[in-house]
Amino acid sequence: MRILTLVNSLNMGGVEKTLLNCLPYLGKNGDSLIICCFQTHGELEKRFLENGVEIVSIKKTGSILLDCIQLLKVIKKYKIDIVHSRFSYTSGGFVLAAFFMNRSSIVSIHSSKPVGFGKYKNIFPIGFLLKQQLKLHKLIVLGLADRIVGHSRANLNVNFKNWDNNKKFKVIHNGVDFIELSGGAIDSSILNDFIKNSRFNILHIGSMRSPKNHMFLLDCFKLLEPKKNDYRLILVGGGELSSAITLKIEELELNDYVYLAGFDSNIGTYLSVANMFFFPSIIEGFANVLVEAQYMKVPICASNLPAFDESVYHEYHKYFFDPHNHNDAIDSFKRLKFDIDNGNLKETIENARKYAIDNFEVTSMANSLLSLYNELNR
Repeated sequence: MRILTLVNSLNMGGVEKTLLNCLPYLGKNGDSLIICCFQTHGELEKRFLENGVEIVSIKKTGSILLDCIQLLKVIKKYKIDIVHSRFSYTSGGFVLAAFFMNRSSIVSIHSSKPVGFGKYKNIFPIGFLLKQQLKLHKLIVLGLADRIVGHSRANLNVNFKNWDNNKKFKVIHNGVDFIELSGGAIDSSILNDFIKNSRFNILHIGSMRSPKNHMFLLDCFKLLEPKKNDYRLILVGGGELSSAITLKIEELELNDYVYLAGFDSNIGTYLSVANMFFFPSIIEGFANVLVEAQYMKVPICASNLPAFDESVYHEYHKYFFDPHNHNDAIDSFKRLKFDIDNGNLKETIENARKYAIDNFEVTSMANSLLSLYNELNR
């Protein structure tokens, strides 16, 4: 069985990391995985190649028709059996190509809403045209895709009515390789020097894009008076807003209190020194990093997004906040810190770790995907 998975790139993201962790299980029966992406030379590309994955690239067109034409050629050249699009809301052209080639297709829904169109939605006629295009993508996917996979129930709830009564839909929660995570910590003299005078270390891991809400995070951190309280903030990740975030840190005079780690696959290093994981995202479909934090026994203060009701142990839900309200976020932070400082979370921390292990181990996800591929293989 030859499975084609479509992703934007092989950079350090939740979708890409999860896919990488699934590779040993997906290929154990001699099945082949081919990855097709728009952007090449991502941070994780070498590791995919080392695992025997073939990587091909196509152009980002923004056109359903041109996407379809490009993928028709890929399906034929690489003798693909199953097409699995990880492009969620813009998968129409890929599903169409699979249909024309009489191949099975799967569409994964990774977020509760499209991420890249928000800045155009109020610009006429661009916003109107994009909205119509998204409707066309959805019609094609609903009509022609063999399966639609929600990587949280919340993602399907937002987008599809009565989906749980339709056999076309399936929920497969993201999985985490806990063994790799536990062995990921490395010595870092620079990081250790940064936190040596800290009373409390706040961690955020995520790509530097607008949905992650870094500017809000920095505003909140400033209001927490890090100099007075000896707080430190560690930011792991990079991306299109890296320069703007660096400038914001300088404007807020936080240079001595914020550590910019950049891209780093060894996130166990940062989780091992964190006292709290603070996560103010505006849009998320699941958030693997929250599962990883729970496994590493780091308490969570996060946005009140529906997907987090699934990925986060219920006792942490009382520390969720409105990601547009600084006062609400700071109040949640202070309540969680109080409980941490007073030893009120010992049982919660252990139960949250067990919750992560019981529900989001990578083998469970990989086996669910493999079962789905075998079911659809014609």
